[in-house]
Amino acid sequence: MSLTESATNFDEDDEQIFGLFVMFKNPPKRYHKHEARMPYRFYHTMAPVNDESILFMDHVVTRAKLFVAEAQAIWAVAYLDKAFALPSVVEREDDAAHMIAWNKRRYPSNGELGHSAAFDSVPYADRLFDETGVASHRKKGWLGNMFAPIGPADFGKVWHEYLARRAKG
Repeated sequence: MSLTESATNFDEDDEQIFGLFVMFKNPPKRYHKHEARMPYRFYHTMAPVNDESILFMDHVVTRAKLFVAEAQAIWAVAYLDKAFALPSVVEREDDAAHMIAWNKRRYPSNGELGHSAAFDSVPYADRLFDETGVASHRKKGWLGNMFAPIGPADFGKVWHEYLARRAKG
């Protein structure tokens, strides 16, 4: 993918985000230091889209660092085990472009690199868990899942669920 095509994807993602969240078009004045580095172009902020042999973990900015690190660890094991089918390279590139566009608008002061999840750590972890096919971290019923806290014991269940799935083949 050329840089021109990549910029087009970001523009399309921006328009999609503006369509859903109109208030992002004109954010309030804020401190902003321009980021000169290129944004991270990783699938789920960890996996290079064209190389399935390496991961770059734990650089996502979040308030629930341990929670996200555990979710990333489980996803990383499944990824390296090839326990789930990855989307196509184009779909992974689109996902990375969308993450960068979302971060740029959601976190206007520091989201240009596309690796922020300060207020989105639970949906981010849910995406990782959903892709690995585990669900034991979820609470019973939508109300419980929405408001009940997730604790360390829940992650133990996730590991057991993942290992049981892998043992079955």
